[in-house]
Amino acid sequence: MSHAMLTVKWHGLGYAPVIIGPQGCALTDVLAWTISEKRAGKSDSTLYSQAHAVKRFADFWEHYHGQVSSADLYRSCFEKLVHGNKPLGWKGVDLKSATRYLEYINRFATWAAEQKGVNDPNPMVEERGGWIKTLARMGLQRRSSMLGHLLPATRAGQGIIAHRQINPARTSQRTSVPTVNQEYKAMLWDDYMTLLRHEQSMRNLLLWLMLGAGGLRISEAVHLFVQDVRATIDGEARVLLTDPRYGQIAIPCQSGGKKVMTREAYLKEYFGLTTRDQLKPRSTLYAGWKGMRVHDGKTMTAEIIWLHPDFGKMAWAAHRSYLAIRRLTDAKHPYYFVNIDYNGGNPLTISNANGLLKDVCARLNILSAQNLHSLRHLFGDTLHNRGGAELDKVQVAMRHKNSTSTETYTRPLVELVRERLKQIDMLRPQIGEKHEP
Repeated sequence: MSHAMLTVKWHGLGYAPVIIGPQGCALTDVLAWTISEKRAGKSDSTLYSQAHAVKRFADFWEHYHGQVSSADLYRSCFEKLVHGNKPLGWKGVDLKSATRYLEYINRFATWAAEQKGVNDPNPMVEERGGWIKTLARMGLQRRSSMLGHLLPATRAGQGIIAHRQINPARTSQRTSVPTVNQEYKAMLWDDYMTLLRHEQSMRNLLLWLMLGAGGLRISEAVHLFVQDVRATIDGEARVLLTDPRYGQIAIPCQSGGKKVMTREAYLKEYFGLTTRDQLKPRSTLYAGWKGMRVHDGKTMTAEIIWLHPDFGKMAWAAHRSYLAIRRLTDAKHPYYFVNIDYNGGNPLTISNANGLLKDVCARLNILSAQNLHSLRHLFGDTLHNRGGAELDKVQVAMRHKNSTSTETYTRPLVELVRERLKQIDMLRPQIGEKHEP
């Protein structure tokens, strides 16, 4: 019988996870650890993940402690986390999840030892857990397993199959024909126009305009501050981009003038926040920063170059309406894009934005590429293949440091190539002469 897991309301602390052992008794040490972690400011989701990791280790120990030596305890548990285990009912998890489980188990073991005033009950914590965790992280960075000496590399090595089955009737699963998404990663132009025409939310309309008609990455969009969007003399939205940590921002002073500081210092001093690229990757607010080709070397900034001035004017009109809505959320931070309804005022996350696009595409029956990056592909495709802009100009508009990056976004659609070839008049006389009777 495995351990059960319940969520109970704990007086003065809200809800806390409790692990019930096979004998029906709560594991009080885990509950006390959970309460101390909650008081230290851990979120409910983190508390649940920590308790779940300890529950898994408790199940593993209950079933295997007589079969596995203490020296192999962590290694064996790690293997079963990655590969899965039928007796425990475990499905395999990825290296990142298994590493996180191991980290939580280590943390609990250390805490329990400190509370009881004894040596760490698991002497393998640093020796085993430490280097397993390091290797797993290296494997994630290199997109390959660095734990080959610990984990069987094949299904046969795991004892799942004894020998390879050969079926002459089975057709090959490999194909040299690319899928639609591999061939053309951009949202179709007609679909994009449909998206803009039917979008009712000013915030969402601004997001689709900046990504599709301005070529922003979603990570760039969620780093924007309210101060980054201004109007040009022609009535277009002027959107400035800069490094989320080291980019400068000018703050008006009460005595007059402006105080110039880095964005990292500004967030910390005025809001007590950390830049989103410095948060832990598993944080919902995390947003990376890929770097970009700047347009102004003095201020180290770049700005959106709209596909057409009308898009810029549309964005400025939407911006003024959106700011009035944003003020109602009473957001306590400078980030431009925020949640309007659920968790109103909190910065918009990349996951939120992805869900918004998928929902509207489903509602409008848009079937072409419909992820956030498909809008940036649309921008590059439209500039080069439909607008006729040279590759170096597209590179500037997309803020690429290297032209090879730009080439990925300018692959022509097959139908567009056929359309262009039909316009080649110089071949027609020769073709006609060759086929005359």
